[in-house]
Amino acid sequence: MKNIKIKFALLFLTIILFGIHTTAYATLDITADVDVPSSCNATDTDGVIHNYPQGNSYLAICVLETAIENDSISNVQLSNQFPSLGLFVTAINGIVADPNSQYWAIYQNGDFANSGVTSLSVIAGDIIMFQLHDFSDNNLGDQIILNIHSLVSDEIENNSGSGGSISLPIFNVSNAITYLASIQDSDGSFDGSSLYTDWASIALASGNISDTVKTNILNYMSIYNTVSSILTDNERHSMALLALGENPYSFNGVDYITPIVNSFDGVQFGDINLINDDIFALIPLSKAGYTIDDNIITKDIYFIISKQKPDGSFEESVDMTAATIQALKPFGKINGVFETIVKASNYFTSEQKNNGSWNNSVFSTSWAMQAMNILGGYWTKSSSTPADYLATQQVSDGAVLPISETTQNRIWATSYAIPAVLGKSWDTILHPVSKPVVVPSPEIFPVIENKNIPETETIPASIDINIQKQKSAQKILIEKPLIEYTVPVPNPIVLSATVEKSRIRIPMAVTILVTVFVGGILLFHFIKRLI
Repeated sequence: MKNIKIKFALLFLTIILFGIHTTAYATLDITADVDVPSSCNATDTDGVIHNYPQGNSYLAICVLETAIENDSISNVQLSNQFPSLGLFVTAINGIVADPNSQYWAIYQNGDFANSGVTSLSVIAGDIIMFQLHDFSDNNLGDQIILNIHSLVSDEIENNSGSGGSISLPIFNVSNAITYLASIQDSDGSFDGSSLYTDWASIALASGNISDTVKTNILNYMSIYNTVSSILTDNERHSMALLALGENPYSFNGVDYITPIVNSFDGVQFGDINLINDDIFALIPLSKAGYTIDDNIITKDIYFIISKQKPDGSFEESVDMTAATIQALKPFGKINGVFETIVKASNYFTSEQKNNGSWNNSVFSTSWAMQAMNILGGYWTKSSSTPADYLATQQVSDGAVLPISETTQNRIWATSYAIPAVLGKSWDTILHPVSKPVVVPSPEIFPVIENKNIPETETIPASIDINIQKQKSAQKILIEKPLIEYTVPVPNPIVLSATVEKSRIRIPMAVTILVTVFVGGILLFHFIKRLI
């Protein structure tokens, strides 16, 4: 009876321990859609209320707060232990990260976020994920995924009356890509032009380009595969090839990078009176193996920096300023680059329109967004974002700009907008390649053929002692062997010189010996006569 009681006790204890184990390690896995407001309030673990945005709009903190309001998640704790870093998540749905070994990691669109929850900018279509990690960055299994369905402007929300909030239009990247694919010509080009084909290639490569569309593009590029006399054509085409994963040093036997390098005059690339060719030289070269250790890079960067206007712009142009930021950012370690980019960013802030655009232009706004993307910033004006503006310019067939516009402009504008809305810069779209390894030409040098090395012969008594028979040394040209022999090979130049010297040294020695011998005999006879 006692044994039975012990067994029941052990069984009961096992059930309790199993229950504790499974409860402690229950996996949190929640997915929810969120319409994000441009402002929100968050309360930290000390009960202090924080208002957002603080100079920015549409932040990840508001994504989190909206999910709480919608009851998608609960029991969220936000710590302000390090005020300079902003609030950070310590618990979700009651699952608390152990401060000694765990933390809640933030991901944006599958990549580790580059800032904290209170400064991470978001756009419609983004996916924000919170995942419990240990300090070795191992995923512990608990996570929540919040899909950003739309962005809701406070102004629209406040003016909507009792009808509730009105969501802003969202730029549909999938429709834009479908539009471009639908107007590709049968030869693989876009409107039969390398200009539009290059820009469309970069846009499609930044999204989900189909194998068929890519193959058709490469077929077209292979047919019209020649270096242009215009430098910027070669720069743009190199960018397109890099975006497609091709090597511009050797695309079907044609090198597009070397003509760019050869245009450098010791100070800058191409036309001394232009800077666009200098800006667009840096972009492909930064992906073609060139670094701050190359003089052509540092000198060109100093040339570009010298052209910045007092207002922070380049050429007083939003487009050129945006392109310059993208070109300079990968070379941020060079003296003066950081300060130049800061001034250029201030210029963007001053030039942005209330509708979120620059110049009320799809082209300028798209490039400004790409500059914003590479800097990890987010510029808004009157609660309107650049993405909001681009969304208002997209029409029913997926293109940017109305059907009344020319096909060329619609291709061009749509190609610019796609990577901008996707949050990508040229630096992230282009695939890197290495500089070709320069193989030295085979070293050519004279060598004496073994069979023609002077032979040692017996000199007949009838031949004058100062004359020695010598076969002429025949010289031939050979390539230096790729693998050195184990047995040292005599240096042919030294060997040849030794042979030449021997023709002088041997007769002189014999002459001196004969002179001494004859002189000794004469001296002997002279002394004998005296005696």
